[in-house]
Amino acid sequence: FPSHDKNACTLCITAAAGTELELNGNAISKEEFVIQLKQIAQNPKSQLQIAADQMVPYGRVAEVMALAQAEGVVRLSFLTQAKSGNK
Repeated sequence: FPSHDKNACTLCITAAAGTELELNGNAISKEEFVIQLKQIAQNPKSQLQIAADQMVPYGRVAEVMALAQAEGVVRLSFLTQAKSGNK
């Protein structure tokens, strides 16, 4: 899920480990993620883009969103990927 917004940080939630987080393509712990969220929140133009595959439970995505909002991130969006073969 590439981002074209230079002010955006992309968070990918993967289902492989069930709780694995990646920020800008690098695996990070929840603690590291909180530190990054605080940095993202300092720039009002920053946007956290969330990409989660269909195997990630909705509750996990909601948890990440709530954590981001609690740390002051106000711009959240979801990245989607079209299914291959769709017109």
